[in-house]
Amino acid sequence: MIKKMMIIFMVLLVLSGCTQPKSTDVDREDPIPQPVDEDISIVDELELTLEERTYLESLKDRGVLKIASREIETVLKNTGGDYKGFNYNTIKKFADDVGLELDVTLVDNIEVFFYKDGVFNDAVKTDPDVVYKPDLFEEVDVYVDTLTQLSWREKLMDFIGFTPIRELVIHQPEVDIENIYDMNGKTVAVQSVSSYMSTFEDIEETYGIRFKYVYVDTIFDALTAVNEKKADFTIMDSNRAFLEAKKLDNIEVGIPVTDVKYVGWAVSKDRPELTSILTKYMDVLIERGIINELWLTDYEISFYEYYTLILKDASIIEAMNLTREELAYIDGLRKRGSIRIALQNNVVGYDPDADEQTGYNYLLAKDFAKVIGVDLEMTIVDQFTRFFWKDGETPEEIKDNSEYFYVPDLFDEVDIYADNLTHLPWRSQILNQIENVPVSTVVVQRKGSQIVNMEDLDGMTVALNRDTSYEVVLNNIIQEQGIEVDIYDVYNDVQAYEAVIDGYADVTITDSDLAFLILRDFPELEIVLQASKTQFLGWAVKKEDDVLASILTKYMEAMKSNGKFDQYWEKTYGVSYPEYMRLLTD
Repeated sequence: MIKKMMIIFMVLLVLSGCTQPKSTDVDREDPIPQPVDEDISIVDELELTLEERTYLESLKDRGVLKIASREIETVLKNTGGDYKGFNYNTIKKFADDVGLELDVTLVDNIEVFFYKDGVFNDAVKTDPDVVYKPDLFEEVDVYVDTLTQLSWREKLMDFIGFTPIRELVIHQPEVDIENIYDMNGKTVAVQSVSSYMSTFEDIEETYGIRFKYVYVDTIFDALTAVNEKKADFTIMDSNRAFLEAKKLDNIEVGIPVTDVKYVGWAVSKDRPELTSILTKYMDVLIERGIINELWLTDYEISFYEYYTLILKDASIIEAMNLTREELAYIDGLRKRGSIRIALQNNVVGYDPDADEQTGYNYLLAKDFAKVIGVDLEMTIVDQFTRFFWKDGETPEEIKDNSEYFYVPDLFDEVDIYADNLTHLPWRSQILNQIENVPVSTVVVQRKGSQIVNMEDLDGMTVALNRDTSYEVVLNNIIQEQGIEVDIYDVYNDVQAYEAVIDGYADVTITDSDLAFLILRDFPELEIVLQASKTQFLGWAVKKEDDVLASILTKYMEAMKSNGKFDQYWEKTYGVSYPEYMRLLTD
């Protein structure tokens, strides 16, 4: 799930009203995917490791991918040996792209996925020492189904969870269920070893209520029992509930009884390469928009609309879909009691003198601390280059030696650089960066100047904040155009704009997110040229801290999905994030 929600959000961007922006003095700073060439093989985009490539080659040599699935409309439909359904179509596309045939094993009910020696041992749900490899993994490679990631199941298999779901009540129209307590004493139809049964058990324990149970073999039997008034209600995953409700006359969709969970496929724990390959493949399907075509074959709304609908009211921590390793990391932070961040004293950071904080990096950091349940400790950085210092300065070797590595001094005090850091090759040697906001670098001049193209910069003076991405962009321009420029040194963006206005420099270079602010508070200036391709900027953590980087990526994705990122962005810039995205791509 690392990139899915961010990619989905980018696809969902719509126009919203544009208001006037505010001024700032920030140092900016990563690459947005360029339009995908449809002729490029999806497999070529997966960036497989050596181990994954070796595993994939072994699959190709065998020529067959073996899958197991139930016959469920949105999973696999068997019409005279002709298989269809969203999940089947998706794994079939993977097989076709790789060059494999599919060998399908159909299972009668969900229990079969968890059998050991032909039976289901209920102790696996409660006893942490009961761990085994299910029988069916001796015969197949992938469970292609809508399996919910439950803790006891995660002991037995690895998951590729790409569809968010919430379990919804399906009840008779005359049965009133407006809240959890209305279910007390009512009769429910349920499969005894399903995730739905786990939900009912959790509800009974949490709310102190009790149900009468009618046990059935399949979810369709449960729906039929409700439709025929043999049970008052059942529950069902949201990705199927609305479709099924249209097929029966005596049922309707009711309240949600869970927060967000993720459903998807599963792979044996002894095949981590296959899990990773399929996860990467799903990411590319989403990025290309192909997932939407596959989804629409079975559902009546788009994949992106469904994502937004289901995640709309979800808590951030639930929407993040954290792994056990990530949850354990957060538990460690909770024991310490705080998350430590570094950020600048500027409009996107933290202003100690402001009556109201409007910097979106500070607002996000404050929200993140609240989400994970810890205090926020801040270190205010007075100089942007301090993020990279070792023993009080940025070692010059880091920019010339791709093998050079060190841990910046500031990480002795903080866990996160909550600032707008552009991804640069030398920074990637010492930082683990979270790609978050797309920007491009632009050239700014005084209105009325005669700059038309990059060659016109020859002989001019550029106001430049060194050791930033701006310096990299300028050096690229100099090399590509064969020009020479003079440098007027400044230490933040505002000084650069003032230098151009006051005539100390002819131009400066800034990031596009600042363009909104410049055009309002510096009316003498205008943007004249785009100086770089679109990139991403975002926060950073220690190079080796992959777990925290993953947590923060998921946090940013969840904040974009629920709209809070847009609120914080507009509070800082005076323009909505979707509108910024539209103008960036114009």
